[in-house]
Amino acid sequence: MNQNYYSYYYYDFDFDNDLELCQKCKVNSEVYYLPCFHPICINCFIKLAEQNFFDMKCNTCQKEINDEIKKQLLGEQKVSKLEKNALMKIIGGDLIKCPNCKEQNTFEPGEVDYNNYIVMDEQNQWISPEAIIDYAKHRCRCCFCKKDFCANKECMVTPYHLGKTCTEFKQHYQKIKKCRFCEQDIKNDNQGPDIDVCQDKECIEKFHVACKKILPCGHKCPGVHGETHCPPCIDNKCSEFGGQFNQNKNDYCTICFTEGLGASPIVVLNCGHYMHYFCVKKRLEIGYTGPDITFNHCLCSSCNKWMNCSSIPELQNQLDQNKNLYQKIKDMALKRLEYENMDKDPRLSDINSPWYGKKEEFAMKHLSYYQCYVCKEPYFGGRRECGNGFNMDDDDNPNNKKFDPKDYVCEKDSNLSGVGGVANCPKHGKDFIEYKCKFCCKIAKWFCWGTTHFCENCHNIANDINKYPKDRLPKCNKETCQVGGNHPPNGEEYALGCSICRSIQENAKDF
Repeated sequence: MNQNYYSYYYYDFDFDNDLELCQKCKVNSEVYYLPCFHPICINCFIKLAEQNFFDMKCNTCQKEINDEIKKQLLGEQKVSKLEKNALMKIIGGDLIKCPNCKEQNTFEPGEVDYNNYIVMDEQNQWISPEAIIDYAKHRCRCCFCKKDFCANKECMVTPYHLGKTCTEFKQHYQKIKKCRFCEQDIKNDNQGPDIDVCQDKECIEKFHVACKKILPCGHKCPGVHGETHCPPCIDNKCSEFGGQFNQNKNDYCTICFTEGLGASPIVVLNCGHYMHYFCVKKRLEIGYTGPDITFNHCLCSSCNKWMNCSSIPELQNQLDQNKNLYQKIKDMALKRLEYENMDKDPRLSDINSPWYGKKEEFAMKHLSYYQCYVCKEPYFGGRRECGNGFNMDDDDNPNNKKFDPKDYVCEKDSNLSGVGGVANCPKHGKDFIEYKCKFCCKIAKWFCWGTTHFCENCHNIANDINKYPKDRLPKCNKETCQVGGNHPPNGEEYALGCSICRSIQENAKDF
């Protein structure tokens, strides 16, 4: 298996929150290592991308930061938005966010040609000269959703208020109640004194979850019903607006990147970042998406710290369960690291390596653990560098193995989900059972993907040989078979029995 000597970055799972010095802002924080091995925090990395996306360089050594690193640190969706913004800056004009689809647009105010400039409103009436000037200066059509809106940052109404200036529109419509989440007009039959949402199903669901308290500033609490304490006001025009990172209602939730924070009830993580309650809840419910256990879903999508949400017990209980599982796997991984002699890896002792002195993170990054389908406990399933045995880019291949949780059973609960042979020794148990390679007639040296045993040669071509149908695998020749020839056709798992008992039998021979 090919293995990169250094990783571009790592996830820091240290619950003691050991911090390091960012080489750009010179502040102790959780950092990521660039390929040049210089550390940088996520906030400085985002600022670099916003300032000069197409020519990003390490602040310390000026080495180029390529697109692959940007995607690894920020995700493809965030990189795509930063790229659009950078292109718009090159094109010219002010950047302005569409209030309808939240995408950034470039905007330059127009000028009025009074001799040829004739505009009519929706009733086919000529609009006033003042309204024409406002139309020329502020009317913008979003290049993404194709809807008109007012580009006056004090107005930002969609659709554009054709026939009225911003002031006239505000005076005329300020008494109409707006939905607190989608900002659409609330119809007359839904305007009770305590109702501040429209009749859309999503908005009604959000209303039932939202906190009903009023903050000291007079604005509705942006948080969730039942929280132990309310978040700060997220209206950036409010005198009480604040928070550690000054996130306001128009800032994106960094999980969904589709709506502003004001579009749904929020939670405040202990790291200080705001997220949509429903986004955090869904992320925790989905959990890890592959066969091997990972914990990226428990990390803050803004700062990469382990999420804690002490103000909402429901979410905190889920996070605590994941944290307990992480601690259990970490303890297992550290023992496995020594058993596999991986604790002698030169990267752990190389002062220039990002893994220097980080044995826990190294173990969690390079060892795979799976959840047993029967007992629901984690068990070791091989090295992460071997992959998981699935080719996600080739779904049409009939020989491709499909992920089935029932295939993942620890040795304590099953003979590797129905494997043949002698998989349990009455004297020594299952700890010293040897297996043949699934794909040929040699003794297995590797256990990968949580289900599969390999000899050295087959392990070197694991991802390819795993796609072969059984009739393409080597046929057993009983005269030359290294495991005696008494086994099922290659392509099936098979246990050879206890290695200790076999050694005792061999040593007892009288020659």
